[in-house]
Amino acid sequence: MRSEPAGWARKRIGLVTPYRSDVQARIVGNYTQAGFARVGERHAGLQDNFSFCAVRLHDIETMTVAVAAEKPDATAVVCTNMDATRLAPHMEDRLGIPVIGSIAATLWGALDRLGQPKGGLAEFGCIFAT
Repeated sequence: MRSEPAGWARKRIGLVTPYRSDVQARIVGNYTQAGFARVGERHAGLQDNFSFCAVRLHDIETMTVAVAAEKPDATAVVCTNMDATRLAPHMEDRLGIPVIGSIAATLWGALDRLGQPKGGLAEFGCIFAT
């Protein structure tokens, strides 16, 4: 399922974060203002940076599966201290939609800005597909 080119456009976004409800609401507001419709969200209710990195891959997967049940075009896992990068390819294959983590999106953006190829990183999700 990870054959989609990196230039695709998605509008119905699922959102997974480790944050509290008030922070989640602000993120949803930013996505809405940018023209995205939020379709499903899950958050862990955490507030300190250290706890974000302690969210288990199993918990990220559980939240991502729950969000995908609400039929988004793609799911964003937002927090550079919550590593969904290793999980994304497996989840994309399982769910049939792109799963983009903040770490992967940040790396993609940096490589793009520098004019560097991204195809060698396809093992980390469809965001890197050429």
